[in-house]
Amino acid sequence: MALPKLDVPLYELTLPSNGKKVMFRPFLVKEEKIMLMAAMSNDQAEMKRSIKQIVNNCVQDKDFDIETAPVFDVEYVLMNIRIKSIGDVIKNEYICNNVVDGVKCGAEFKVDIRLTDIEVKKEEVNPEIWLTDKIGVKMKWPTFSSLKSKDPKDRTFDYDLLTNCVEYIFDKEQTYKLKEQSKKEIEDFFDGLSKEQFELITAYLDKIPKFEVHKETKCPKCGFNHVIDIKDMLSFF
Repeated sequence: MALPKLDVPLYELTLPSNGKKVMFRPFLVKEEKIMLMAAMSNDQAEMKRSIKQIVNNCVQDKDFDIETAPVFDVEYVLMNIRIKSIGDVIKNEYICNNVVDGVKCGAEFKVDIRLTDIEVKKEEVNPEIWLTDKIGVKMKWPTFSSLKSKDPKDRTFDYDLLTNCVEYIFDKEQTYKLKEQSKKEIEDFFDGLSKEQFELITAYLDKIPKFEVHKETKCPKCGFNHVIDIKDMLSFF
């Protein structure tokens, strides 16, 4: 005789990129084990595989594709899964580096960070960037698949990242979708960018919507007021 199955609650959230609603469930013991093993390995590639597996398991909408979803959508989904699974409070440990009478305080203290206090920093930005008076590019937000092992705002020249973030190139007569171009043609186009043109593209990436926590707390030993800003949501997992 088969054992009975436990009921799992479902929750709804709205994706910040497009306002679409998706259903998800909390992660179970099997997903928690996956995340713990990834965190212990301290390997970014393993962490990415674990995030993908957990999100695919927990999100109930088949239309949600983690590979093509913007990075900040995946962060938001993962954050909400974490809140509904084990709560919204995270205890972070800090060391006070304030100098008192020439001596570093050195006090160790814990700060409760509430994920529900996270603010979304989102700017209105035009995705069409004119590189010259005749040629421009239509941008899109970096997707989860483009993360690899580096930050999407990294300034090192990465053809794959640029290909992922540029939807198409256009002039006054037509558009040229990158997915229809050869790898060499794409690389030749990017190699031909001036420093100023490249900076126009990276300036767009600086405006990727972000989830931030801003918290102030006093050192219990010396009373110094610490300002804690956390902008990397994936560091919580």
